Amino acid sequence: MRRGIYSFSQSNLQRFIANHLDKFILGCIFFIFTFTILKIGYLSTYAIIILVFLCVIPYIFGKIQQKFAYKVIVDFESRRLRLHMHRGAAVVTANFDDIQNIRVNGYIIFVLKERKVFYNDLQNRDLFNCLTEIMQIQWGPLCAVWGPSKNVRDALKRK
Repeated sequence: MRRGIYSFSQSNLQRFIANHLDKFILGCIFFIFTFTILKIGYLSTYAIIILVFLCVIPYIFGKIQQKFAYKVIVDFESRRLRLHMHRGAAVVTANFDDIQNIRVNGYIIFVLKERKVFYNDLQNRDLFNCLTEIMQIQWGPLCAVWGPSKNVRDALKRK
């Protein structure tokens, strides 16, 4: 059984992109439509419908990003998992007993009693070693494409 506290985090660049990509997209949309209005002089009905649709996409992206963590702290001393979420200072804390499932299928998915939290670090062997100490990881079909190699998965299953 492991002891101590283990911390895993995404890079600052990944965090910046996740927190600000929707604002960049909205800025681009605003620039394109402002340029179009100045060049043509008006917006057609179709252009207004497209504008409304394009403004909804960053909103949806922001809502999805709220389900992603940028930092995972595994504390074996107090048997707790802390997940620091994108989009604000929210921290989801769960006891090891509150974790219903840990799945890997394109992302690491922590299924807690009240929510699902996603984490994007599929090449970190130390993280997978810590997670196998908590519970058995379920491997999905997308692991063959984006996940750790089959040798790593098989080695983790034997533990």
